[in-house]
Amino acid sequence: MDAFSQVILIFLLFYLLGKTAEVLVSDISIVSRKMGIPIVFFGLILGFFTSFPELGIAINAFISNVQDISMGNLLGGPLVMLGLIFGVSAILNKRVHTDGKFRNVMPIAAYSFLPFLFGMDGVISRLEGTALMAGYFLLVYAIFLQQKRHAEGQKTVSFRERIVLREIFRIAIAIIFILILSNLIVGFTEGLLKEFHLQGFLLGIILFAFGTNLPEIIIMFHAWKKGMKDLSMNHLLGSVVVDFLIIGVFAFLRPITFAVGPGYFNGMLFTALVLVAFVYFYKTDKIFTRLEGSFLFSMYGIFLLSEQDRSSYSRWRRRSSDNTCLAACQRG
Repeated sequence: MDAFSQVILIFLLFYLLGKTAEVLVSDISIVSRKMGIPIVFFGLILGFFTSFPELGIAINAFISNVQDISMGNLLGGPLVMLGLIFGVSAILNKRVHTDGKFRNVMPIAAYSFLPFLFGMDGVISRLEGTALMAGYFLLVYAIFLQQKRHAEGQKTVSFRERIVLREIFRIAIAIIFILILSNLIVGFTEGLLKEFHLQGFLLGIILFAFGTNLPEIIIMFHAWKKGMKDLSMNHLLGSVVVDFLIIGVFAFLRPITFAVGPGYFNGMLFTALVLVAFVYFYKTDKIFTRLEGSFLFSMYGIFLLSEQDRSSYSRWRRRSSDNTCLAACQRG
């Protein structure tokens, strides 16, 4: 298949992906209204299912014993979700309201930074994996209790209104289609980029930062179109914590070892900055503004630039070292 045909096919797949996401968001709205289930809980559930691309990469990396690739993808979750995707979402929505309660967002932020602390020695042990799994389920349980208390005193939904099997079935089918279409888009994009011999840095950004989070990006865009701002934010938070549940599961099965270097600590620093900013903006004035969204987005952009500069500097150092060795050999 030539490059032009691949581009046309990718655009067609994007169109189908957008239509599927539109159906998904609409049906979630219907089920949430009929069953009285808060959008925040739907967002967390949706975040679990749309993290399947990351799970697929983790399984392949686990089998091939190349966990560095998977760890980089999973640990990059907060930067991509809260910096890139939510930053854009806040810019598009202009205002995203929150409950402004520190106790509701701080545990998620703390849990999202925990794997970086565990991995500073280059190993996520079985004990640390168990802690990550336990932390995830405690978070979900705490959110469930919070939403249950919030629902007390609300109008009881009749049994007839609860019969939403058609919408639930459509939601399940839409999630499956989104995952399949996203995987196809990533596959065709990889082939296209390799055909044009683009640099590995750009390839990595598209395939991992963009590709594995394509479901979240598409759902965020359609949640914005439907005016369902809460779904977008809570869906992204759900995806972030599921990434670390995946790390916990695989570390429990077999301790994860990976290289720790400047790139790791650079990612750790920017993740900490994004998480602190997200918590601060969540609490202040109970709202995310367009300016705050721009700040989160800019942090992700600065991180990418710092990684590019660091990679360029490393290549320059290697070339300089090689040239020095060559000159010494010639003099000898």
